[in-house]
Amino acid sequence: MFITTGNARPWRNKLLDWSYGKCPDVHISFYEPETLKTCLNRVGFRDQDHEFANGFAQIVKFKVLKTLRVNNMNGFIDILPWGLISRLVDARHQVSNQPYGVAIED
Repeated sequence: MFITTGNARPWRNKLLDWSYGKCPDVHISFYEPETLKTCLNRVGFRDQDHEFANGFAQIVKFKVLKTLRVNNMNGFIDILPWGLISRLVDARHQVSNQPYGVAIED
């Protein structure tokens, strides 16, 4: 299972300006990397940091198109430089700074 969430750290002092903050029916909790690590550890996962990994550009592309309500069926979308776009989006929103959880086997 793979779950993504925004990083609340860049928005700490302006949470109401963050688009995630405008959908309380969808997002009821906001996580910074440190709080997400604590949550993962408390439920039996080992937190692990990662860098901008292969495939991350596709996740960012999906999220950007969904946010903009753009249909990916448009062929023009695929010729955009998603590697560069996804790095710019990540620099702004710091999503790749969020840890991921690894199940701890007994």
